[in-house]
Amino acid sequence: MRRSPLLALLPCLLLLPTRGWGTTMLESVPGPLLMVGDSDIEAQQVDVQTAQVLHSTVPSVLDIPTTALTGEGLTWADHLALTGEGGDSDWRDVLVKGSEPWVAIVLQEQRELAGLDPSDSRWIDSRDAGLALDALVAGRNATTILELTQARRDGDPAEPERYPDYPTMQAHMWEGYQAYAAAMATQARPVTIAPVGLAWQRIWQEDQDSGDDTRFRSLYEADGVLPSAAGGYLAACVLAQSISGWPSTGARMPSELDPDLALALQAAADAVGVDDPFGEVPYAWASTWEDWTAAVSSGDPAPVIAGKHGVRRTVGIDGGVAAGTDVELGGQGPGRLLLWGQAHASLGTVTVGHNGLLDVRAGLIEVGDLQATTSGVVLRVSGGSLTVDGASVTDGAILQVDGGALALQGLEASSGLGSLQVVSGALALASGSTAAADLDLTGGTAVVSLPASLDGDLSLSAESQLQLMGSGPDDALQVGGSADLAGTLVMGTPPDCETGPRTVLRAQAIHWSGSFTGPDAQVAVVASADGDALVVHSTLPCDTGAPAVQGEEGGCGGCATGSASGRGGGAAAGLVGLLGLLRRRRGRGRGRAALRQPRR
Repeated sequence: MRRSPLLALLPCLLLLPTRGWGTTMLESVPGPLLMVGDSDIEAQQVDVQTAQVLHSTVPSVLDIPTTALTGEGLTWADHLALTGEGGDSDWRDVLVKGSEPWVAIVLQEQRELAGLDPSDSRWIDSRDAGLALDALVAGRNATTILELTQARRDGDPAEPERYPDYPTMQAHMWEGYQAYAAAMATQARPVTIAPVGLAWQRIWQEDQDSGDDTRFRSLYEADGVLPSAAGGYLAACVLAQSISGWPSTGARMPSELDPDLALALQAAADAVGVDDPFGEVPYAWASTWEDWTAAVSSGDPAPVIAGKHGVRRTVGIDGGVAAGTDVELGGQGPGRLLLWGQAHASLGTVTVGHNGLLDVRAGLIEVGDLQATTSGVVLRVSGGSLTVDGASVTDGAILQVDGGALALQGLEASSGLGSLQVVSGALALASGSTAAADLDLTGGTAVVSLPASLDGDLSLSAESQLQLMGSGPDDALQVGGSADLAGTLVMGTPPDCETGPRTVLRAQAIHWSGSFTGPDAQVAVVASADGDALVVHSTLPCDTGAPAVQGEEGGCGGCATGSASGRGGGAAAGLVGLLGLLRRRRGRGRGRAALRQPRR
């Protein structure tokens, strides 16, 4: 037995309404983490690494110890025997007689047994021993987590028909662990599987697709069985998110691992967990909207999605909800509302508090009012389409688009400035809107219907695009801070000879190094006492044959000439309907149409 002091773990695991192997509320008591298994855990001290990952990803964790009951080749039957009369005093003290309030107890069976045919007497003995161990866990008021480990790298030569290669063995082990969980779980006491082997399989599949299995092989020691340092870290990342519901992306990286490999392992862990909580593996921290709302009081004015003691509660919508439904995320505890699959929801007020997140992955979503009372990322759109009639945020709140489309009517800030970030996908700001925020595009497209106002700074990277849509002579984007424009500027309607040069963007300072895409027009920066202006000039001659209008204050030196072939417009094409919807809503009086003067 090994006991390890730990800088890492949340004080309590909360199991709330879930699907699959149990749907009844269960909350364990605060305490440390115990792992029971074989040398897979011991080889890389996976219990310690799991706690370190939790410490670096879960807010407000406490320092508590971990304990590992492990030994080379130990099966569940061996562990059960060690807890009996005449067994090992350490095993009896920890699992039978002890009083430590465990958060969770991880049970890991020998891989060669887990994947046997369920009719095989060896598998039946394994299951029965697991049931007895699970009963001991229940007697300690702890949560049972089954660790599905990795299969052998090259299959098992001792069972060549059952385990001829890695993917076959991994598939059989997954089936075995699902059967273990089904046998152990009850309505009152669900059981969670930590799918380490599925994350391993994801790395294997990616390597198969690339034709280079270097990463997959690096997960093993030379024997092709036990995990290497990389494999131990992958296991820890999967276990951590299985317990907490927080992504392992951004977790502490072991110094001996290449950073790029560590990032790939974090992504693989999250792909089978927090990024897909309603996939193959049921998680105790994830509930469908139907299960969640059925569990909360019908008298509550708004469902509150929040976990306890650091565990992040995720509630998923894959379908429709009642129009105008209000919801609160975080504040009382970490909470995430996940829109995915075929989601089509028209929500009322969505309030995002401390450690809350509105996470849009797919579907067509409408929000009447978004209120963020905390800093950090409060909204992430990585797929689908989201329209927001109005939003109010506090200083430092981040609305992020990383795929999909977000259309905003306006953004107010109760203090300071929010932040609009576009990594990929598209952001649309409706005509007449004011955004009390910085706008930072590192990729993707922003479509702004003029006139509009941005109180903060504007940053347009070389990989991004800004489309300014407006035809009036006074239509412009007012930027309260500076504008750094290194990407592509697109004009929806160019000026003509009759209207002359048009100012399309004003800012305290404009740094222009990008390119311009638009039919028969040029762009230049013109300085004045009130700041800088971005001016677009027509290059078409008048009917009289007069030359094209040139730039103010010394002509068009530094003008960028447009071309008729736009670049990157496809990402924004889908926003036309969203902008139209926002305009119609403004007519109903729901939007914020006032245009404020920019910050000076």
